[in-house]
This record gives sequence, structure tokens and C-alpha cells, in this order.
Amino acid sequence: MGEIVVVHGANRLAFSDELSVAELRKQLEDRTGVPAAAQKLIMRGKSLTDDEIVVKLGSKVMLLGSTAESRKETDAMAKIRKVEKRVGELDVTREELSATLHEISRGFLDKEETADVLDTLEKKLKSCEEGLRQCLESLDSIPAESDTVRIHRKAAVLECQAKLRVCDHLRDDVSLAREDPNDEVESRRGTTHS
Repeated sequence: MGEIVVVHGANRLAFSDELSVAELRKQLEDRTGVPAAAQKLIMRGKSLTDDEIVVKLGSKVMLLGSTAESRKETDAMAKIRKVEKRVGELDVTREELSATLHEISRGFLDKEETADVLDTLEKKLKSCEEGLRQCLESLDSIPAESDTVRIHRKAAVLECQAKLRVCDHLRDDVSLAREDPNDEVESRRGTTHS
């Protein structure tokens, strides 16, 4: 019964004096970085309020709450995941456009239909590229205040840039298809972009 033990995640903090709940919150803020207003203290299954006078020696208290930095990191990671999801959606669209171009190159359409389909394909490709640029702008606006966020943001940027390069190649393939719509895209370029 010699101390108050506070469990916060995997950490165990010990206090050797009886403390009021307000004093305990202040000391926990100093030791954990969790702001007093964001702390939830639980003892014997009940939330402690500042109205309670003293936490006695021998008590075991659970601290729930996170630091402002950890909340910022969580928010930043959520934004990165949202951008990654959008990049994935845009890449599915790009793959569909690539498949459409491949079908055009197989010669199943006459020249007029091919021109119309290529016009539509170019518009959709432009929209896809614009979406990827917006994703890059979104990633650029996310502050990288921790190594974790910095690493994930960088990976997302590189992925987005790679998808933009693939769109550039697809745009070149569309231009080549306009010149000779019945020639296989793969044979002209020597590679595929799927």
C-alpha cells in the first residue's frame, strides 16, 4: 500500500503521496503529455471526477487519453490513408482506360467510332491525372511532425508520382492510337502499362 499506481497503455507510473484528483491529473500531464482536460481516470471501474478529494495510497488507476502529438499523428495517418484509397480508385480507372485502349488497338471499331472512343478516353485520362495531382496536393498539406507520418507520406507521394508516370505513358499510347488505331499499342511501345 505504499503508492498510487497509474496504468497508461503499457506504462506504469507510481506516485508516493496521496493526491487529489486535480493534483493527480496535473502530475500525469507533466509525466505523460496527456492534457488534463483530455484525461479519463478510472478506479475500481468508475470514472474519477475532480470533485473527489483524494486518491489514496495503494490505489490503482487507469489513465485513458492521448497526447496532442499522438492525436495529430493519428489524424495525419487517417488523411494519408484517405489519399491512398483515392489513388487506388484512380488507378482502377486508369487500368480500365488502358484496357479500353488495348481493345481499340485490336481493331474492332471503325475509324469514326475509334476517334469518339479516344476522345472520351482522353477526357477520362485527364480527369484521372487531375485527381492524382489533387492527391499530391493533399499529401503536401499534411504536416510531417513525426517519423511515422513522414515515412508514410513519402511512400504515398512516390506511389502517386508513379501512377502519374503511368498516365503519361498511357497518354502517349492514346496519341499513337490516333495515328494508327489498328496497330497494337504493345508492339509500338514495346511495353504495357497495366
